[in-house]
Amino acid sequence: MSDFEDVEEENDAAAANTTPDQTKKERKYLAEDANNQNLARNRQKIEEEKATWLCAQIDSYFTPRILTVARGFEKHTSRSARGASRLDERYLFPENLPGAHLPNHLRGNAALAFVKTVIAVLSLDDTIEDAVARCRKNALKLLSVPEFGPEATFYEPCVSFALRDVVCECCGDVRDLDLCRDPDLADGEWRCADAGCNNRYDLQWIEMKLCEEVNSRVRKAQTQDLKCKRCTRIKVGHVQNRCPCGGLFETASKPGALREGLRVFRNIAKWHDFDVLAAVVHFCERET
Repeated sequence: MSDFEDVEEENDAAAANTTPDQTKKERKYLAEDANNQNLARNRQKIEEEKATWLCAQIDSYFTPRILTVARGFEKHTSRSARGASRLDERYLFPENLPGAHLPNHLRGNAALAFVKTVIAVLSLDDTIEDAVARCRKNALKLLSVPEFGPEATFYEPCVSFALRDVVCECCGDVRDLDLCRDPDLADGEWRCADAGCNNRYDLQWIEMKLCEEVNSRVRKAQTQDLKCKRCTRIKVGHVQNRCPCGGLFETASKPGALREGLRVFRNIAKWHDFDVLAAVVHFCERET
């Protein structure tokens, strides 16, 4: 008897030993698998149709409106620059906000800031990347801004600093206060957010906590590790000026990171009239 006949006999024996319940389960599993495959194909088709529709909406609906708004901003700004009219407050950037950190050449005017912000939001969806890129190119061309220039890149216009675990002395409510972005704090409303309390926070305690944060950051910057530029290995000895791989050492944090943080604290002190904090920041900036 050949091997082929032996295999056929084994299959026949297995089929004879298969119960009706086992056959029913196998059919059920096969049906479920086929159904799942159909659902996956349908889902992929729906996603492709959705992406196509969104790209068409970007090209036909959003892009013309973005260009219209940007053109209006640019028109008012250019008229004000020529002295023809006074620029409306809606087209001005607020000055000296606590979280403001961008230089003027990166911040740009209102039209450029509007375009970069809208494009950054639309870019969150990867399926419409090509349509958003076309919209960005046309908008920057309208504003005469180089597409690959640093001023065309979106940066967070307002940094955030949250003072953790601020306790209300009246009701004991614990909250994190964002001293850069909270509109109530920017307006001087230093009150508990609990509806039944509305007690005023202790500003002296808050200012002392900010001074402690500044001192802590300066101390960490002065005692930070050195790492190799080539292999990122942390420096162990005190005498060697090069890593065993031959690379030079640099600080673990980015150059200028401390000064950027101190500038935020300086803006907070100026905005909220924290004189002690301003003196501490001024001393740290002068000595570092």
